[in-house]
Amino acid sequence: MTSSVVSAADRRRTLAVAEDALLNAGALQNAIFNSANFSSIATDANGVIQIFNVGAERMLGYTAAEVVNKITPADISDPQEVIARLRLVLRHWYSRLRAASKTSTSSLTSARIGAASPRWCR
Repeated sequence: MTSSVVSAADRRRTLAVAEDALLNAGALQNAIFNSANFSSIATDANGVIQIFNVGAERMLGYTAAEVVNKITPADISDPQEVIARLRLVLRHWYSRLRAASKTSTSSLTSARIGAASPRWCR
């Protein structure tokens, strides 16, 4: 019969190892978040900026103190740039949808030609 009793010393060692791993993971996460190589901006449900890292500060020219809990991304966006980007995205998805609909239509057409097709499809 094996004992399932864990000594207090074993529990403390296990807890210490887990705490150390958590601290290391937190330090790494913090280093990544505070990197100036990428921007990280997050908003709350109302669209108000809650996170604005060093990279965002560097890329956009605002400090976190100027924007966090004060403004939305729309307040620091160029409307013409947003419209231009929207047009690009819409063109991209429109062309993908057109291509997909052509593929679907040709598949349906070739399926309808078969003898097993219902009479109204022929």
